[in-house]
Amino acid sequence: MEIVRHLEERYPDPPLYPADDARAEMLIFIDWFTRSGSGRPTRSRRSWASRTQTMSGSLCSRGRWRQRKDGFEAMLAGRDHLMGEDFSGADCAAFPFLKYALFRDPADDELFHRILDKHQQLGETHPRLADWLRRVNERPRA
Repeated sequence: MEIVRHLEERYPDPPLYPADDARAEMLIFIDWFTRSGSGRPTRSRRSWASRTQTMSGSLCSRGRWRQRKDGFEAMLAGRDHLMGEDFSGADCAAFPFLKYALFRDPADDELFHRILDKHQQLGETHPRLADWLRRVNERPRA
């Protein structure tokens, strides 16, 4: 997210972070999301293998992921993106991890991606989250 903040400073239009009180709410969301185990660990391969076991039991546990899906579904009620109508820093933080609920290249055999794919399946119960994932995935890429 430091890269996203840097890009925001360098190319502020369109803004990824709101200038008003909603900015604080977004920063709290981004902090929660990145601290809650969503980010890929930057540890050695040896500890990475043991970390995936922990992730299977925490971040990706069925109960925890079900709560997260419900929370994201609720956040998207009546709006197109996580923090409002416009694409924002919150979408930048969440999409790279949540995308595995719908999108994973079958040739991608990275363990972290396989865990996210396995434990984040949406089914038919979270249509707003599925629509958001498709909408963000279809955004132009530079």
